[in-house]
Amino acid sequence: MATMIPSTPRDFAPASLEDVMFRALEQLPSEYYVFHSFRIMNVSDGIVHESETDFVIFSKDKGLLCLEAKAGQVSCREGRWCYGSGLEMAHGGPFLQAANNEYKIRRLFENRGLRKEMESLKTLHAVWFPSGSSDRLTAVSFPSDGDRRLVMTKEDLANPLPSIERLFSLVPNNRKENNLTDAQAVRILNEVLCPAFDLFVSPNLAIDLERSSLKRMLDEQVKVLDFLDEQPFAAINGSAGTGKTMLA
Repeated sequence: MATMIPSTPRDFAPASLEDVMFRALEQLPSEYYVFHSFRIMNVSDGIVHESETDFVIFSKDKGLLCLEAKAGQVSCREGRWCYGSGLEMAHGGPFLQAANNEYKIRRLFENRGLRKEMESLKTLHAVWFPSGSSDRLTAVSFPSDGDRRLVMTKEDLANPLPSIERLFSLVPNNRKENNLTDAQAVRILNEVLCPAFDLFVSPNLAIDLERSSLKRMLDEQVKVLDFLDEQPFAAINGSAGTGKTMLA
């Protein structure tokens, strides 16, 4: 079975069928790592940029595939991709969105200092229509931004491996072949696709917090004392341990 990250699907809309696709991809051989709802966030020039890829599939021997999923009724009119509700899809439609996500992942590798790994990694993108049959989509005339050979269909829900292998066999636009070493694959997983870390609490944290609390209490007491310089009477209220007795 494939290594699924996370081990269960992230939050998703039930109509998206992402849980069904997740379970299908789970049956891929153990050489595959499948990332559901892979998100990239970065801040540049004070602007927060976010993107999400429905599924990222990685294999040390085959490369990396960005898979955009569109379930339910999908239509394309005058170059505009729309959902069954008539709402226009964001990002210019599924093929352009998948291509953009592939580009963003490549940029992420470069930003993390993995340029050499990027040069040895084949990257591709594709679209999965889990509600559409192969026969139906074969008869469709895709717009210029899409190609039937970059598509998976509902038949792949039963066994996605043949289509995944077919997609990985394609030659990308840059004609780059996959040639990762074991060490490079490990670095890709540990530094880009699924880094892991633990944030440990400093032993001095409790002391620092107590000092900060004491300083704040003393500052407040000074203000009260300054107030009492001009007031013959005052009622001082505070919870236990706030220093009322000390102040008196």
